[in-house]
Amino acid sequence: NDLMKFVRFPLRERVQDPSHKSYALMQAAVNLTEIKDCTLRIEQADIVENATRLLKGLQELCVHRQLGFLLEATILFERALRTRLWEGLNSCQFFQCGGLSAKTMKALQANGINSVTDIYGLSLAQVQQRVDCSPNEAKVILQFAASVHRSRLVA
Repeated sequence: NDLMKFVRFPLRERVQDPSHKSYALMQAAVNLTEIKDCTLRIEQADIVENATRLLKGLQELCVHRQLGFLLEATILFERALRTRLWEGLNSCQFFQCGGLSAKTMKALQANGINSVTDIYGLSLAQVQQRVDCSPNEAKVILQFAASVHRSRLVA
């Protein structure tokens, strides 16, 4: 209920059922609202992941039925969820990137790598050297940067 004070389109009633909670957490994700409660952040990540899957299904349906307006809306909403979730938290986009250790996350910030544009164009070896991470984590970082970059080009 405290989160509802910070969302752009609040409900008129108290958050009492799961649909209200999902509504508030998705808005918080898109609006870059910082959530301090770890449990809520985990729930938010799950909700956003499921919403992204649902939006992908709607996109396929829209393509099949040639519903251009709805297709555009689902693409824009999915992009907002994928590219802005936790982006404002300590101003590091990589907080939304799964598969990175706490050590690597700290190294990214310590080396001034806070957005995907900071590593755009670097090779796997260059990322691994700059961040002092494993080859697998460097690969995850590059894949994440590429997906964010692609999603910003969509629509």
